[in-house]
Order: sequence, then C-alpha cells, then structure tokens
Amino acid sequence: MKKIFSIMLAAVAILSVYAQEQTTRTMRVFYDGSIIYQRNTLLVDSINFLVDDGEVGGGQTSNDTSQIYVGVVAFNQYVNQFPITNDLEAAKSFINAQVNDKDATAFAYSVSKGNQMFDAPDLPEFDKIFMLNFSDGTDNYSNMMWGGEGRMVGAANVYDTAHYDLSQRVGLNSYAIGFGNDVGFGEKMRKVVFGSGEYHNATSSAQLQPTFNEIATSIIASSKNVMLQTNPGYYSETMGYKYFCFTFWAENNRLDTIYAKLEGNPTDGFVLDITKNGTYARFDVPARGVFDMEAGKVQIPLNNLKFIVDGEEVQFDFEILVSFDGELYYADVEEASTAEAISKKIAVVLVLDCSTSMGESFAPMQAAAIDFIETLEAMDQTQGGGSGTGTGTGTVFEEYTETLEGGPSFTMKAVKGGIFVMGAQSESSDLPNYDPNAEDEGPIHNVILSDYYMGEFEVTQGLWEYVMGAHDATHFPADAEKVYLYPAFSSNGNLVETGGSYMYGGSTPSNSYGKGNNYPVYYVSYNDIVGENGFLDRLNALTGKEYRLPTEAEWEYAARGGQENQYTRETTDAIGVPSDAILYVYSGSNSIGDVAWYSDNTASTRQVGTKSPNELGIYDMSGNVYEWCYDWYGSYSNTQQTNPMGPSSGLYRVGRGGSRYTDASGCRVSLRAVGTQTDRSDGLGFRLVLSRY
Repeated sequence: MKKIFSIMLAAVAILSVYAQEQTTRTMRVFYDGSIIYQRNTLLVDSINFLVDDGEVGGGQTSNDTSQIYVGVVAFNQYVNQFPITNDLEAAKSFINAQVNDKDATAFAYSVSKGNQMFDAPDLPEFDKIFMLNFSDGTDNYSNMMWGGEGRMVGAANVYDTAHYDLSQRVGLNSYAIGFGNDVGFGEKMRKVVFGSGEYHNATSSAQLQPTFNEIATSIIASSKNVMLQTNPGYYSETMGYKYFCFTFWAENNRLDTIYAKLEGNPTDGFVLDITKNGTYARFDVPARGVFDMEAGKVQIPLNNLKFIVDGEEVQFDFEILVSFDGELYYADVEEASTAEAISKKIAVVLVLDCSTSMGESFAPMQAAAIDFIETLEAMDQTQGGGSGTGTGTGTVFEEYTETLEGGPSFTMKAVKGGIFVMGAQSESSDLPNYDPNAEDEGPIHNVILSDYYMGEFEVTQGLWEYVMGAHDATHFPADAEKVYLYPAFSSNGNLVETGGSYMYGGSTPSNSYGKGNNYPVYYVSYNDIVGENGFLDRLNALTGKEYRLPTEAEWEYAARGGQENQYTRETTDAIGVPSDAILYVYSGSNSIGDVAWYSDNTASTRQVGTKSPNELGIYDMSGNVYEWCYDWYGSYSNTQQTNPMGPSSGLYRVGRGGSRYTDASGCRVSLRAVGTQTDRSDGLGFRLVLSRY
C-alpha cells in the first residue's frame, strides 16, 4: 500500500557571505564543511532562511483564504448529506444534530455519495482531498439504495462497487475505521482505502477519539507546507541573482541536495528556481514569493517541495544552519518556528454510521468526529486555531466577562451552535414548533448556526452611558483604530455624532419607566447603536473586539435555549416529527411569570436579571424591553439556511422578545416585531453578540 509521509521542510541551508572589501563581498555556500559554490558580488547581504508558521498564500487566486473544508454524510438506511464547506462550525453542528434511530446500514452507498460531493459546483481547487469512512458493521442496505436509483448492485458486491467509484477519483486519500471486533467486515472496509489512507480498527468507545485524532494528525502531516522567508534587510536594489544549496535528509539516512537561484524585485515578485534538482528532492515548478515591505523580508512559499523515494513522498526533517567560512556561525534565526501549520487547501468528507447498532457508542462517535474537525481547525491559522483566549478569539469556548477600565463589566455567554427549527406554525400539532398564536412566524425552516457569544443581560443604562461618554485615552487599547475623547452627546442630551435628536429620544430614563445603572437601556434607535461613531463603534474601540447585534436567527436560537434545550436539540427537521420534550413558548419556561416582566406584572422596566434565566443562563429574552436584531424584516424561506442574516434591504428592522408593554402572547420566542432604524421607545433596547472567531 502506498504511504505518503508528511512533507516537512528540511533543510540545511548552509550559506555564507564573507566580506572582502567594503563594496565587494564573496558569497560562499558550504556543504559538510566544504565550499561548493563561490562568486564575488556587490553588496550581498546575509540570508537566513527560516520556517514560518503563518499563512502561505502562494498562488491563491481568490479571496478565500480558508485552508480546511469539510463535508459530512450521516447514514443508516437513510443518507443525510452536509455539503463541503469551510464553515466548520456548521459541519460540527450537523454532526451533533444526528440521531441513530434506524437499524439498517448503507455504508458502501454512502461512501460513493460522499465521493460525489467533490464534484459539487463552485468549490475551490483543492491541493489534497480526503475521506474518512466509519462504520460498525457489515453493509446490509446499499444494494437497496442503489436499486432505488436504477443501479443494479448485488448485496455481495457493494464494497467492490464503492471501491470502483473511489478508484475513479484522481488524488483521493481515503481512510476507514471499523468499530468493534475486526472480523470479516474490516477486510471489506479496507476496499475503500486509497492513496495515503489507512485502515484502523477501534474496538471500544474509549478508542474512538484517539483513532479519529490519529487520522487527523496524519492528514495534517500529509498536508503540510512551509514558507521560507529571509531575515529583515535581505533585499537591496542591487541584489541581482543569489544562489543557494539546500540539503535534506529523510528516513533511512537518505541525503539529497537542491541547487537554486533566487531573483526578483518587490514590484514583480521573487522566484526561487531550481537550477539542479536532487535525486529525491525536487520542486515541480518554481516557487514564487513576495516582498514584505514593512518587515523587509522576502517570503517564499514552498508549495511544491517534495522528497520522493520509489514513487512515494516521504517525510524529511529540517534544521536551519548558517555557516560562516566553514564554521558554525548561527544555529538558529530570529522568529524561526517549527510549528506545524496547514498551508494547503484541503477537503475532507466524513462518512459516519448513524445506525441503531451504535447504541451507547453513538454519542462518543459524534464527539470524536467533532474533535477530528477541531484538530484540523486548530492547525489552520485562517480558522483562528491555537489562539484560545476564552474571550471570543480562539479555540477555548466558554463564557467570559468583559471589564471596561474604570467602568462596568458585562458577561457574554457561550452559545454552542447547532441545527434548529426556526419560527412557529399554527397548522398542525404533529409538526415542529406548533403555536396556535403564530402569525408571520412561518414557514418554519431548518437553520444551522455557528458558535457565538451572547450577552447574559440586555445592555444596561450604566454600560450605555459609560460607552457613549467621554473617556481618557488610556481606556483604549494601544492599537485601537479610534480613540473617543469626547462624549457622543452634549450637556443637553443631543446625540451630536450619531445624528440623533436626543440621547434618550427627548427624555432621559425616569423612575416611572425604570431608571438606574442596572436597568436596561431604552430610547435608543438602531442607528444610535450601529451607526458611525455610535455605541458599537465606541465599545469596539474600547475592547478591541467586534461586538454586534444578533441576527434574528441567533436571537431565536438563544431564546429557545440552544443545544441546552432538549426540544431544540432533538427537533432538527421542519417537516419531521417534533421531539417529545416540552416546547417552551417563552424563553426558558411556559410559565411567563417565572421568566418575564410584561404587562400583567409590571408597569415599568425592571433591573436586568431579576427573573429566572433560560437554559443558557441568559436573562430577560422574554419581556422587559424589546431587543433590536441586525436583520431587515422579510418573509422567511422554507429552505434550510446556514447563518442567515435576513434580506439585503427593507423598510423595517426586526425587534424580538416583547416588553413590559406587551401581553403574554407578545413575549413568545418566535414573535417578530418591526421598527424603522430611527425609532426610539421607552420599551426598546438591545443585547450584544460576538462571533466566536
């Protein structure tokens, strides 16, 4: 079986520049202590190549810098497909939403369907493509599925059929995991292994995660590339040509050498061309680089560097040395990094067994598959991998508290993404989200959301006034794009910079309507919040983050309790059977008095957080004040959507949640209210959201 190891740079770049005169230098290249190349040149600066773990780019022709794409096929006797996408959160949510409620297994058929996903239109060109196929038993339904499509396949030939289909895919690397005792079906599953893929056997739930991760690591290894970049100050107008010798070593002590010439300029770019390939090491095409003017470095992505033995790519190791006149001069270089980073665009299709035979091992399999994606994600710098801070910018996903210097703090709750049925319908109690009071809340439809953070409370008057007020420059991060030294309103309450007439719509908060630092802010328009120099501009300048209003879908999903609510978690198909769990009409309860301030129990707004929270620990999503959403108001679609943002234009923006003015029906989680962007009301406020990355 062909085995491709990781393509790690390797390399001893043994170089020297030896000054002979003030204006003339001799460039000498050493290998193993001997001079292998020497010439005189003008003003040749020393060059130290280094491995860089950032983005490579090199030849990218589109604005899509994502490196990892994932598609999913979830099967039992039915086959559910999630198309190949760079929205990894949506892919994970799709996996998390699956159930193992059917007892047949159409494994081979699903493998072929997964293979066909690479033919979808509008996909980018991938450097490498992979499949990971998982099943716990012998296929017993693929021939039926193919038969339904008019393709006659005998029950004994389903694995051979899948093998044939995969064999037609050029460049495919396909792995397989057999779960359980590897007797019989394991040998059959080996027929769907191709390229650099391997067969693995996991005999217990405890082995699922390490097995999936072992394959993720193998995919990362075979998808690695490196960028070489010179030290600062390398380029000069009189650079001319520069020649180098790269030395590599691989398994079994194989050594090889490449001779290369670098030329170019900042305007036209740089080219590292091979003047003599090695026996094993080679470039398929010249490597093209760019000049980073600010850093003073030439950057060269080596996308096509390979070490090939007997037709197979093998791993080769690296070390960076700079030799000066035959002696070791510098054993490391500034900013050199051996961090492993994906820099090729890859696609992985996961084919996952969701049959009843998985039993209690089904949830561990889901977790292992999600962890598999997160392992890839962590190695992809374009996905924000490896920067986990717990504050909305990395892989750690948990609630956090934002504290403003000299001012208030607020907590953002982590909302795990997923698939849910959005809206409500009054036609049938046998369909999801039945609500006899539903009006313009349909058609109900499936929505897939990525992870995000949402404010624990509605934005308070204390937070609003701090953010909109004057602040010392030290309150802003050192790299803040804007520093606001003056308030957004004058002493008489005029909103001088956001274009509004008054800070609170002509009236300041009063005791009659609810006044105090911990009361929700009101009398604020959509434009006051999102307009230039408005609240969000100022808050983001203070925090260095990108807080925003929630989309209507994000608002409803969080109000329903997200994945923490059993009904929402288990009801994932708008035309399917709803969960047997309780559907909450209000956020966190069917007893409105437990969770909401509304017309029957208050005449004013109340301090935030004084009613019970919902399952996510978020308060007041029913009642108190309506909350602005990002979306323009428009009719729902009946098709599945991923991270929808509403219509591109409209007359009204959406408000959600009801207020202290509304009756119980107006506080339902699916109810939609509207207003113009300049509307202000003593019952209208908002809540913050932050994307996970």
